Amino acid sequence: MDNDRFTLAVLAATLKKHLPGWHLPDPVDKSSLAVSVCLSHHPPTVLLADISMSDMNGLLACTAIRRENFSTAILMMSSFNVDRFARKAAAAGAQGIIHKDDPALIAEAIIRISSGSSFPYKNINFDSSQDAFYRIRNSKNTELSPREAEIVDLWCTGESMQQISEKLGISQTTVRTHLQNAAKKLGVPNNRALILAWSDLNH
Repeated sequence: MDNDRFTLAVLAATLKKHLPGWHLPDPVDKSSLAVSVCLSHHPPTVLLADISMSDMNGLLACTAIRRENFSTAILMMSSFNVDRFARKAAAAGAQGIIHKDDPALIAEAIIRISSGSSFPYKNINFDSSQDAFYRIRNSKNTELSPREAEIVDLWCTGESMQQISEKLGISQTTVRTHLQNAAKKLGVPNNRALILAWSDLNH
C-alpha cells in the first residue's frame, strides 16, 4: 500500500526477488482499498503499508483493519525518519515499522511477522496481530472511519459541505454529522479545530 505508483512498482519487483515462492497480491495506491482487501473474506497474510497516504493516513488505516482483522500482520513503512512514527505505529496495531530504503530488510521483516512474531524497532516493541486485535477491539473507538477520514480530508482542503456532499453523493446533513463525529473522536470542540488536529495527526 503506497500512494506513489512508481514506488509500488519498484517495491513489488524487488520483493519478488527477495521473497521467491511468495504470492504478492496486486498493490493498491489508496488506504481505503487496503482496508477493503484486509476486511474481505480472503485477507492477505501480510500488509506492507505506507504511513503517508493521500486518502487516509496509513496509521488510521492500520487501526481500522486491526479492529476487525486479527490475522493479517501489518508492517508500516515510511520514507521519512521512522523514529517519528514508531510508537504511533505500535499503538495503531502494526507488527513493525521500517524505512523504505532497505528492501532486503523489508523482506526479512515480512517473513518474521508472517510467522506470528513482531519486528521491534530499537527499544519499541510491537504486539502480535492477535494481541493488537484484542487490545484495539476492547479499547474505546477514537479512530476515524474511512468515510470520516475522507470527509475530513476534503474539509481540510477548503471544500464546503455542499461541495463535499456533491462530490461524494451524500447529503449535507450526512457530511455535517461525519464532521461532528470526527471532531468528537479527536477531542476538539468544532470544525475549525478539527482542521488543526487532523493536520497535526497527519504530519
